Order: sequence, then C-alpha cells, then structure tokens
Amino acid sequence: ENQRLIYRELKAGTPPDEIIDMLSEDPRFAGRQFGIVDLQGRCAGHSGSGNGDASLHVADSVPDQGIHFSIQGNILASDDVVHTAVAAFKSEGGTMADRVMAAMEAADAEGGDRRCTCESEPVLEAPCEGKTSHVAYILVADPDDTEGESFNDGEYSLFIDVTDENIQPGENANPVRTLRMRYDRWKAGGG
Repeated sequence: ENQRLIYRELKAGTPPDEIIDMLSEDPRFAGRQFGIVDLQGRCAGHSGSGNGDASLHVADSVPDQGIHFSIQGNILASDDVVHTAVAAFKSEGGTMADRVMAAMEAADAEGGDRRCTCESEPVLEAPCEGKTSHVAYILVADPDDTEGESFNDGEYSLFIDVTDENIQPGENANPVRTLRMRYDRWKAGGG
C-alpha cells in the first residue's frame, strides 16, 4: 500500500516531504523506513524509531553530475554501513547501476543487516561468504520502459533479483555477491 502511494504521488509531482507526511498516517510508521527522491532532485526520508539503533537515511548528490540519491538501512551492523555506501555511490564512475552496485557492495563489506549470517535460516547449498542480507536486487528504468501498477512490475531495462529461493548452488549464499555475479554477466552480454 505504501509503495503504491509513493509511486502514485511521485507520478503526480508531489514533493517527497509531502509524501512522507502522507505516509505518517500508517499506524506502523514508527517501524517503517523510506527514502524518496524525485526527478527534480527533491529528497526526503524517514527512519522510524522502531527500526533499531543503527537505522538511518542519507540523501545526497554527486557533485557536477546532476545525480541525486538516497541510501537508507535499518537493523544494521553500524551507521558506517550507510555512510560507506554513500561514499562508494559518489566515487564510483560508470552508469547509475554501476554506482548502485558499488554502494551495495560497500554496505555488504561493512556488515549490512546484522541479523543475516551464513548460519541464519535458511541455510543454502551455495557457498557462503559473509552473508549480510537475505535479498538483493537492482532495477533500472529508462523513460521508454513500460510501467506497471507499481514501482516493480513493469517491463524495465534491467531487473536482477537475488533471494534465498533463487540462489543456485554455483553462486553465493550472500545475495550481494550473487547480485554482482549476475550483474557482471548481464553487462558482459551487452546490457
């Protein structure tokens, strides 16, 4: 419901801070986290008090690039997870997807979600190197892509997801490492 509200309001041109105000009507707002950036570079975020000690959002931009972004996380190993991801996003060259991938790897290297380990359920058949999440995905939408009803059900230029259910034995039980493998294969194939 919240995702659809955000999607609908962004399409209507509603400023992100006003969208956050709308989201505050959610009875579970204190346990929610949002980072919203629109195409005009306006940003807003919310990290609810119920998300644990290491829960934050950072909105920033890449100097002289016209790129605005938001990175957020909760139940993290430390605040450094987000701060390191921000630094990686800003310093990485290449495409927007390259920047996102670098930020995800930086967050992974800092410990990511403190609940996720190689020993936490479900334990997969694949090798496991420092598991810091259960899911990782990257989605890139170009202006001519076919939209769906929400942010993630259209026909997009790039959508790679890694979950406990789709990791193969030859991949890695750490979703971020497997995402890197799949992303590199996609790029090598002309993506």
